[in-house]
Amino acid sequence: MLHLVTAIHSPDICPAASDSAKEIALPGIAALASKTTPNDIKLVGSWASMPGHTLYAVVDAPNAHLVNEFFVQEGFGSYSTVNVIPVVDIDELYQRLSNDH
Repeated sequence: MLHLVTAIHSPDICPAASDSAKEIALPGIAALASKTTPNDIKLVGSWASMPGHTLYAVVDAPNAHLVNEFFVQEGFGSYSTVNVIPVVDIDELYQRLSNDH
């Protein structure tokens, strides 16, 4: 199951502006950059909006609880609000809608 993850922080605790936040953020960002995730979580992609203070990731995992646990363990929850939203790709949406007729 695909999940869209957003991790949003305020400018005052941005890792680019706060050394303490950067120290917490770097290991988690490094894990995403190297695609190092637990076996039950596959990173599809990750992006950052630096001016928007938001990190985005798409992961494939059995459930949202595992995804949330990973992002909290990697430190994102200590300086960001982490949201995990189950999503389907457009092909699956189309198939589901088409099969309803």
